[in-house]
Amino acid sequence: MSTIVHTFEQEALVAGLSWSVLRTDGDEQKSHQDGKKIRRQAALLGASAYCQQVANQALYLGLYSAGLLQKNKNRKKLYSLALAFLAAFEANQQKTLNAILLMPLEQDETRKVLVVIEAGQVVHDKIERVIDAQQVIEKYRQQVGMNFHIFTADALLPQSKQVAWKDLQQHCQKWSQLKPLPKNKTAISIVVVLAIVALASFFYYQLVWQKQKQQTLLLQQNQLNNHTPKYLSELEKNLNQLAWTNQQLTLLTNAIEQEKSYLNGWALTTIVCSFANQECQYSYQRIGGKTQDMVDWALTQHKQYSIESSQQDVLVLSQNIATNTAYLQLKPPQIPPLRSSQIELHSVFQQLLNAQLQVAIGQPLVWPHQGIDLNKVDAKAKVLQTPIEIKLPWALKQSTLSLIPAYIAWRELRLQVSHDAHNSQQLTLTLKGHSYVQAH
Repeated sequence: MSTIVHTFEQEALVAGLSWSVLRTDGDEQKSHQDGKKIRRQAALLGASAYCQQVANQALYLGLYSAGLLQKNKNRKKLYSLALAFLAAFEANQQKTLNAILLMPLEQDETRKVLVVIEAGQVVHDKIERVIDAQQVIEKYRQQVGMNFHIFTADALLPQSKQVAWKDLQQHCQKWSQLKPLPKNKTAISIVVVLAIVALASFFYYQLVWQKQKQQTLLLQQNQLNNHTPKYLSELEKNLNQLAWTNQQLTLLTNAIEQEKSYLNGWALTTIVCSFANQECQYSYQRIGGKTQDMVDWALTQHKQYSIESSQQDVLVLSQNIATNTAYLQLKPPQIPPLRSSQIELHSVFQQLLNAQLQVAIGQPLVWPHQGIDLNKVDAKAKVLQTPIEIKLPWALKQSTLSLIPAYIAWRELRLQVSHDAHNSQQLTLTLKGHSYVQAH
């Protein structure tokens, strides 16, 4: 929720806006759709006002969502604190740089108002606990090649400059003022047309209305008592993109085998590949190398990187998963009955346990279930989703996968690399996914 953090005689400064990209320069021809986009985003967040910022060849949208105790009772003009700070900073610097604003929250001493401007763009606009605000500031301070100017009310932070609320008030300009949401002119026109049509059809509906009403009520009652069609529709939609196919999983493991265990004075410790995020993350432990060497290497390999702020000796790289084959898809007829699948799965898991592999099976639940009253779904239509996790030596991956039935879908792959004093390695693979079987 957005919060009014300081008030003046006629104006009030607001923090905690929700920021997102509204339009890039390449979408100028679609500027007439801005109002529709703003209303759609505002409806999702329950927002009542907005402001806009142009930065980095894009138009950004800031939405104001007032909490129950934050109503603007005195009808003051509301201004975005982040945009007022940006205007004040640019006015003094004569150019757009990187800046952080940390101000007290008058009604709560345990929290602070934190605004971060990166390359002229608002990237952080929130009310944070004091300890969390310090961590965020430290995070941006440690970014490679970034020089953030810090402004506070008391100038107690190292290398910070003092700023007062009145300094920010002077830069409350029209472009930083929050505006009411744009009206839906098309909707208004449609309402007028519908009213005319309804009036012209009034006498016709008077003749047939009673019979149609009875039929409609009966149909609605039947629909309310039967969620099976809705459930089957959601089931088929969710089954269309379930997880990796065996071909994709093989391609993925082949690519992982090409990764180097030691690189530029860093040792590979963990690889985690997620189907949901469509990316793999590589964690490295420093054993004498430098962060900059790994960053330079990552850029040449087209990998994104992030440095854990709490541990400077740990580096995490991420890379999108590129596959050219379709995702695993199951059709309802391919989902086996409960009893026969239990026998088959027990046999498979027994083979894995005999080979000293670790197998964990979770609690089966009816799936999908969001937005559906499962009590109103035919029991014969329901599908059970059961979490499954298998931990095995990397060398046994292919023989293990060959045993897995087609109705088990893998959504996460984790490789743990253990290094000992003799530079020998132990590779442990963990597969996480679900089985899908009929509930009867």
